[in-house]
Amino acid sequence: MNSAHDHTLTWLLESQLAPHVDAFMLHLFDCRYASNTINN
Repeated sequence: MNSAHDHTLTWLLESQLAPHVDAFMLHLFDCRYASNTINN
């Protein structure tokens, strides 16, 4: 990971969106998004 990615991840996990991150990632997985897309 790079510094910009780390900063974005920290921001996301500390935001009001944090409770929804896992569900959104699961939705992307269920819709057959590539794992690289989900990870990014």
